Amino acid sequence: MKKVERFECEKCKELFKTEKACREHEAEHQRIEKAEDMLNKGCTLKEINDNCHLWKGDILPTKLYSVTKDTKFENAAYVLNKSHISTIVGFTINGSVIFWPVDAGKFNKNNEQNLIDATNHHINLINLDPIIKLD
Repeated sequence: MKKVERFECEKCKELFKTEKACREHEAEHQRIEKAEDMLNKGCTLKEINDNCHLWKGDILPTKLYSVTKDTKFENAAYVLNKSHISTIVGFTINGSVIFWPVDAGKFNKNNEQNLIDATNHHINLINLDPIIKLD
């Protein structure tokens, strides 16, 4: 038998072989938290990306620059048999956008079922092309 030492992310409990890898991962959580704070304050995706660099190579399509938490998308996510009209409620570390139906009640990231429902339907930014923006 051998002793194994791992480092645990304080946020998500993921285990890492090195302290450096764990610290880098925790920094990603902080970056996402900052981005979500900016989103909740009404910042645009362009402003968020300029500050937090959510998408490597800054691949944010120009047509999404002015998108905010209040922008509605058709068919972005179909969760819990609710509306096809969704808004952005957050981001994932891998660069996906988390959508939530407007008539599914308030999204709560601390609610395990809300998070499961939303992340099962997150969409990578590159896949946003066919989504129709409604205003």
